[in-house]
Amino acid sequence: MTAQNTTTVTASAGGAGSTEATAAGNGSALGLGLMVTGSAGISGSLANSGDISVGTTARVTADGAAGPLATTAIANASSIGLLTAGGAGIGGDFSNSARILSLANAAARAGGTGTAEASAYAYGIAIDATGGIGGSISNSGFIGAAAEATATGSSTDARAVATGLQIAQGSVGGSISNSGTLAAVASGTDVTVVALALGTSLAGGTLSPAESTLLATLGAPATLAGDGPVTVASGIVNSGLISANAIGTQSASATAIRVAGGSVIGTLTNTGTIKATASGGSATAIDLAGEGGATRVFLQDGGVIGDIVLSSHHVDTIVWSGGTFAGDVFGGGLGSLAVLAGTASSFAYSGTLESLASVTVGGEGRRWRWHSPARRSPSAPSPWQMAAVCSSPPTAPSPPPPTCRPPAAPLVSTSPPNGPPRPSPPPARAFRAPSRCRAPRASDRGPPPTIS
Repeated sequence: MTAQNTTTVTASAGGAGSTEATAAGNGSALGLGLMVTGSAGISGSLANSGDISVGTTARVTADGAAGPLATTAIANASSIGLLTAGGAGIGGDFSNSARILSLANAAARAGGTGTAEASAYAYGIAIDATGGIGGSISNSGFIGAAAEATATGSSTDARAVATGLQIAQGSVGGSISNSGTLAAVASGTDVTVVALALGTSLAGGTLSPAESTLLATLGAPATLAGDGPVTVASGIVNSGLISANAIGTQSASATAIRVAGGSVIGTLTNTGTIKATASGGSATAIDLAGEGGATRVFLQDGGVIGDIVLSSHHVDTIVWSGGTFAGDVFGGGLGSLAVLAGTASSFAYSGTLESLASVTVGGEGRRWRWHSPARRSPSAPSPWQMAAVCSSPPTAPSPPPPTCRPPAAPLVSTSPPNGPPRPSPPPARAFRAPSRCRAPRASDRGPPPTIS
């Protein structure tokens, strides 16, 4: 299915010698590829195996023939590849194995001393499922959204919003999995891009009366979708590509995965690539700041490009066991990072770890302690050597803390039976017990994973 919707508005005013003429133009275009609406929804599963492509263009020009004109040009373009609205639910699974693409372009030009405002909104899939998704959501194909807004005039504003997969509210009975490509890109002066968004409403420009009437006739609210918490029973799993790219001249925000509105996903597992890039703005690969419950993020052999933002209200955990990570971690004061010995023997990281409650190396529950060479003399035993001289704690229900005992002082004889007296050897060097010991583990036999 391919749909193309173009709206062109041209307004002109003024003549020779005119000093107060005004020209105003307002154009709005809305494009929908496939829509599911109604409170009954779909009782079974919904699978898309055919291409859905929607393109929407709005062009508005306000100009005059001569003289200093006060002009206003406003252009709005909204495009949605697949929309579920009016609380429609899906009883089974929802899957896509083909291509769903949404394109929105808005251009406004105001002559003279005019104001130009352009807004472009593109959504690959927008789900307002108050009725819920009974099964899982899976993508093995391509889901993409692209928005472009341009404005020309004395005063300009070009806003562009693009979202690949948006779930505004409701619940998902299974998992959200991606083994294909989920991508969003936008350009303008004020740009917001999210590849996968949970618990946020759809943004949209002012719709024309005709478009509002059309949505009402189809059973969809004119606001397109509300927002509320989204609950994902079996978490998010990515083995493909989730990408967000924002190109903004004044402000730009790109987020690959955003969990907001009090949504709860439980776990996020990545063996693919999660990527966020922004020109002149912020790039966040995983944003959990607005979640409603703790999340465990498993990074396994894949790649993460962009920052990770954890919640300041829930105890999130990042568990790394392989792959690459390029970005900063903002822990919110409660989050933690655990580095496991997985397919990689070292964790190479050059970013910033900020406001994390703890960092563990060698496994969850193992708090390896290390000292830099500047703080520990070369002859001092390493933490792993320290563990070898610590006695194992008893197995009683409330064991006392393990203890370390210094080696017994050697026996010294100052008068041997044969020969002249020998000088006493220097006293044994004092043994400094570590401040905290633990019982040896099997993992002490080899070197632990390193942080570089």
